Amino acid sequence: MVTPGSVIKPFVLLSAKEPLRAFRCPGRLRIGLRLLDCSHPPAPPLDAAAALAYSCNNYFAALADHLDAGALERALLRFGLGSRPGSLRRPGTNSALRLLALGEDGLLATPLEMLEAWRRLALASERTAVLDGLLGAAVYGTARLARPEGIAVAGKTGTSATPGRRATHAWFAGWAPAVHPEIVIVVFLEQGRGGGDAAPVARAIFEAYLAR
Repeated sequence: MVTPGSVIKPFVLLSAKEPLRAFRCPGRLRIGLRLLDCSHPPAPPLDAAAALAYSCNNYFAALADHLDAGALERALLRFGLGSRPGSLRRPGTNSALRLLALGEDGLLATPLEMLEAWRRLALASERTAVLDGLLGAAVYGTARLARPEGIAVAGKTGTSATPGRRATHAWFAGWAPAVHPEIVIVVFLEQGRGGGDAAPVARAIFEAYLAR
């Protein structure tokens, strides 16, 4: 089991009573001793969909300040995340809640558990900020390299830290077609970054599915 990084952000957004509106990302982000600066280009004030598409760490850290830890825990469990003993730790501080909302601490998951969570998400998806954000991620956001020609993809990349090491894990999770899902995939690479390494693998899988 490993930390999931930003592929849990859709579930975090679903747990919020109200998303943040017109959020201005400052770029820099420090939580405790950890630097988690945003890597997306400068953008106008972000709504929830754009923040998800760009995977804006500052947005989700700020959103965590308004979250109820119990509501977030229930949202994760509803999609099958954190049910294994020891895999979900309820945050006791604001910093811990922020790190959980970014998928950097407090939750461990296997790729198969993440696949099941995203399968449930795909089946439950409606035209909300979450779906708009996942569509945007594949068009202009972090998951651009996952989108093949000829099909709309709803997806999200993630890059999570390896405790005690400089290496990072690479994730992609998503489905296609975006509105009427037929295939849900999760890509996990032990070393790499979500947008640059996991997303192209996802695109190859989607292309193989289209060519079947």
